[in-house]
Amino acid sequence: MLLYPLYLLSLNYAIRDIGGFTTLGSLPVLLLIPFFGYLVDLGWSREILLLSGLSLGLAMILPVLLPYYPVLILSYTLLYISMYTWMPGRMKAIALVVPTTMLGRVYGLFSIIFNGSRTITPFILGRITYLGYGYLLLNTGLIVILVTILMYIELLYSLRDINRKSIRKYDLLNSYITLYSFHG
Repeated sequence: MLLYPLYLLSLNYAIRDIGGFTTLGSLPVLLLIPFFGYLVDLGWSREILLLSGLSLGLAMILPVLLPYYPVLILSYTLLYISMYTWMPGRMKAIALVVPTTMLGRVYGLFSIIFNGSRTITPFILGRITYLGYGYLLLNTGLIVILVTILMYIELLYSLRDINRKSIRKYDLLNSYITLYSFHG
């Protein structure tokens, strides 16, 4: 998210404010990540990927539409939710679609694509910032949401036979218990 702090700086937020948004935005994520991992283990990887993509899209759009402290904190929370739910959701979905004899190659390919985009995107965005940070964040967020919805529709078809366990009343507590006990 190269543009995010640059956009906030362009709105005249101080570095200490951006650090505060980051810190406060990360606090809820510390509590939620074990639950999201537990949901992936229960077979909800498609929905976790949907949550990840929608969170990223909204994290980009919200600061442009509502550049106020609480919204910026929420935006950072959504950004962190996206970052920390993408990997387990993606890994589980790939494991369900790809034959086990090819998993290593597919994970490697996804890693190359992901890290390649992290290498190229800042270079490209750095050269088109004349369009404005807000414009770039808004449009990138809309594209992320569109691609996420299309990916979710594809996964609904590809993983239609997935066995999911229902979410029970105490699953949030169970997510912490299983996290520290390392057995199902």
